[in-house]
Amino acid sequence: MQSLTLRIILQFLTLQQLRDLEKKLKDAVGHMVSYYYDKDGNIIENENDIVYRITVDQLKKADVVMGICRCNVTVDNLIGALKTGILTHIFVDQQIAQEVVKRLYEPEVSL
Repeated sequence: MQSLTLRIILQFLTLQQLRDLEKKLKDAVGHMVSYYYDKDGNIIENENDIVYRITVDQLKKADVVMGICRCNVTVDNLIGALKTGILTHIFVDQQIAQEVVKRLYEPEVSL
């Protein structure tokens, strides 16, 4: 028996479109405002997108875009979000913030 969510999705997408979307989202590390992004901050585009939302260009032009990180955010999630160029402010716990700064700004030591 299909889940209710899957039955609703299949009303809008064919099974092949759903499979294509799953392939695209395999590289996603997070999402904000229903946009999925990868670890490098690239927005993952979907030609079958059915969500009404503000465009990425409009978000990038906004004076203030705040990101509020949940307790399950990872360093990769946050780095990807920052690399999108959308966020102007973030609220995150100190441990994650320190790890992000360490990973982005401190050089790796090779032995």
